[in-house]
Amino acid sequence: KSPDYQEKISLLENISANTEKDLVQYDYPSGPLLGVGYGRDEVIVAMHRNWTINETIIREMYSVVKYHGDQAGIQSVPCRFISMGVLKTESSGIPCTKNVRMQSEELQTVSNFVNG
Repeated sequence: KSPDYQEKISLLENISANTEKDLVQYDYPSGPLLGVGYGRDEVIVAMHRNWTINETIIREMYSVVKYHGDQAGIQSVPCRFISMGVLKTESSGIPCTKNVRMQSEELQTVSNFVNG
């Protein structure tokens, strides 16, 4: 029996959060990883567009996604790697945390924008 929508979203949220914690060694600016999130049906890994990404890095990162998917009972976690830039803004004096989570609709919009 497949999980209902809310269960699926909850699983994807947990998988992406746990994956992001385990990929800290790849975090920008010392690495290519901008963040890990989720959409309606997939985990989304956002990579900085100015980094050269090879197949080995993608495989290493996906193995972490797959591990957390397996732990959550999902055999083959759909995962999309997207390439994007970082917005540069003037300091507003408002503190911002590193791990700002976007809603799945916002991530899907970002994904659609980046991937056409």
